[in-house]
Amino acid sequence: MTLAEPATPGAFVRVLDWTPPAAGAEVMGTGIVSVALSLDGEETLSRILLVIAGVTWLALGALVPLRAWCLSVRVRAEVRTPAALTSVAGTAVLGTRLVMFGWAWAGIAALAIAAILWALLLGPVLACWRTPTDGSSLVLVVATESLAVLAATVGGVERTHWLLVLSLLPFALGLVFYVFVIARFDLRELTVGYGDHWITGGALAISTLAAAKLVAGAKALAILGGGRGVLRDVALALWVLTML
Repeated sequence: MTLAEPATPGAFVRVLDWTPPAAGAEVMGTGIVSVALSLDGEETLSRILLVIAGVTWLALGALVPLRAWCLSVRVRAEVRTPAALTSVAGTAVLGTRLVMFGWAWAGIAALAIAAILWALLLGPVLACWRTPTDGSSLVLVVATESLAVLAATVGGVERTHWLLVLSLLPFALGLVFYVFVIARFDLRELTVGYGDHWITGGALAISTLAAAKLVAGAKALAILGGGRGVLRDVALALWVLTML
């Protein structure tokens, strides 16, 4: 018997065991609704959800090293799945909402954390890719585009030209990843899947948002010139594809 796989786990280890690799989606989803409520003027409700998202993020952050210690075999397998990238998306969405709240410094910190997580997880996920795949694999796109959204948001607020330009990289890479995943997508998932095929639209939606953020930021900073028009056309095309 080892610490990594206890034969009779206690209550705390069972909590670690019940924490799914896609737990970051809880932060992401809550953060998205918080952003939407803020944009709709429902600031009180938005801040309540922001607190919930923040507390959840902190709790999951504390559980990560504990899970790695107590369930090392399982965690090594989990970090090779696209679901692990929800940690990137959750961090980026939370960071975006914090920037909207006026805490640009927190958004910058979240961007750094999300970028590091993305860089650490991308290799193992791609190395263990399985074909044909299902909708959950599109988290690869969502995580990458979430970096573009946060970078463009911070760049626009802080008037940091180089960061806004740099956000073009994850935006373009996210679109490449979308084609990569769709080319390997099992079309039978549309009729027999468990619902994760809806991420085909969600991944396009966040790509549309990233393009819109880039256009808004570039306009505010008076950069990219004619490239703003191209990005605007791309955003519109992505929106049409999302609706379809």
